[in-house]
Amino acid sequence: MRKWTLGGLGMLVSLVLAAPAVWAQTPDAAAAEVAKELASALQRGVGSLESHAIVLTPFAAPDNDPVAVRWAAKLGQLLVRDHGAQLIDREALKAVLAEASLLQSAGGEIAEATLKEIALGFGAKGMVTGSLRHTGDSYVVEARAIRLQDGVLLTASTAQFVVDGAEEPLESRSLTVQLRRMADRLSQGLEQLDGELRYQRVAILPFQEVGPSTQDKQLGTLVSSVITTVLVKDHNLLVVERSQLAKVIDELALGQTGLVDESKTLEVGRLAGAQGLVIGSVSEAGDRYLVSARVVSVGTGQVVLAEETQLPAADMVALSSEAVVLRTRAGAVYRSLLLPGWGQIYNRQPIKSATFVGTEVAAFAVAAVFHLRGTGFHDDYRSKKAGTPQLVLDDLVAKEESSYSMRNWMIIAGLAVHALNVLDAFISGRTFDTADFTVNGSSATIRF
Repeated sequence: MRKWTLGGLGMLVSLVLAAPAVWAQTPDAAAAEVAKELASALQRGVGSLESHAIVLTPFAAPDNDPVAVRWAAKLGQLLVRDHGAQLIDREALKAVLAEASLLQSAGGEIAEATLKEIALGFGAKGMVTGSLRHTGDSYVVEARAIRLQDGVLLTASTAQFVVDGAEEPLESRSLTVQLRRMADRLSQGLEQLDGELRYQRVAILPFQEVGPSTQDKQLGTLVSSVITTVLVKDHNLLVVERSQLAKVIDELALGQTGLVDESKTLEVGRLAGAQGLVIGSVSEAGDRYLVSARVVSVGTGQVVLAEETQLPAADMVALSSEAVVLRTRAGAVYRSLLLPGWGQIYNRQPIKSATFVGTEVAAFAVAAVFHLRGTGFHDDYRSKKAGTPQLVLDDLVAKEESSYSMRNWMIIAGLAVHALNVLDAFISGRTFDTADFTVNGSSATIRF
């Protein structure tokens, strides 16, 4: 009886521990759970993930299943974002893996021993690898963390998730996710350019703004900035700085209308030293905005990829109102001149804003108090002048002058704080080249 009880308890514990493999989760929950288990094992086996590089190899999946590919990408994002992992450059790894695959027998996958050698060649201490397979309406994940020094398997994690056809896999249907996906597809088009993409320079021109509301909210600048960020941070591309592009555009005397002419945009690309161009437009379409983008080869003028997506107008308006990328140093200075702390609010520095407002208000409030005191001593002097000893009158005059002197010093202090507030707005303000974005609940915000 005792043996049966212990055996039943052991089976129950095994089922609980195996729950991720038995009970299907959402893709995000499965990725978060696997990332946590892998990160914990790697930290125990190789040390701090912030100090030791890790290789995340492509997960084996049938026919390059897009859901499986996106899930593996999500796993890498969570390892970096939530656990501080230092992953080896994905583009460099992809190039080496492509070369290694040519050396394998026809139809065969790269052996794990070969993957370990490649990872060691990058100076990595640990490796994450695995596979996904599609069974019915769910996906089963098998992920492994390996210590490369001796090839010890640190952990093997299993999970299962279901992709509901009624919802987007892995991510919410947010505007920023749609823009990220557009950028990912543009990256695939850039890969069609001649030569290694990681050595190419890409120029991303401000998207043309079609329609008054699009121009008013500078949505072309916003969209091109978001796409720039994704291509730089997620795909490690060499992107021409916006300030350099602006200089070239100014030299050619081009504006928004001038950039419509593709021959002129190619000239911008050549002068900027770019091999590839990303150009596009944002136009009004009722309750939505239509975003179109093209990848163009500067050398041949050929359009190698064209993409298009529709974005909800309400979400775009909300994104624009929070977009730091649309803020400028001049805008911050102008606001600080008009009102203390306004420039800091504009620069998204509320604590600084409150400090400047409080200090300046306090200085002028103290100045007002000393002014009233001085006025009181002056009135007292006039009322007591007749028949009052000279010593008392002299004391009233001295207090009046002292009060007015302190008033003047407080006014100078307040003006100095205001000047410092303007200077800080200038120093803290920036004209941004890219927009880093995150999803915050159901709304998207731009931050730096």
